[in-house]
Amino acid sequence: MDRDNDRESAFVRQFEMNFAERDEVHRRATINDENATPRAGILIEISGHPIRLEFIEFQILTFLARSPYRAFSRKQIVGAVSTEQQPVTEDELPNYIMSLRDKLGLFSDYVQTVPFVGYRFKA
Repeated sequence: MDRDNDRESAFVRQFEMNFAERDEVHRRATINDENATPRAGILIEISGHPIRLEFIEFQILTFLARSPYRAFSRKQIVGAVSTEQQPVTEDELPNYIMSLRDKLGLFSDYVQTVPFVGYRFKA
């Protein structure tokens, strides 16, 4: 049981550091060009393993991680991550979530489904 807690703590610490760094890069890109959207994906690192996420997957992950354990509806998530250049619909969101979980591998349980509500990030 302690091993699971250690794994979770390490993930959260590492994710927070990488999240802050990537968020700053995105913020700078947005300031320089309000239409800037990385098309090639964003590389994050979890426990030493690089993971390339689509821009929308990264947006979903960071949106949920900003408020751990708070459940968001599909509509709220779509409103937060959808852009004019990369629109996302409520029907497409489960596909992005599934892809994100696949890429997170062992850490896929950090993106949780909340029945009849939507999704949340488990810290």
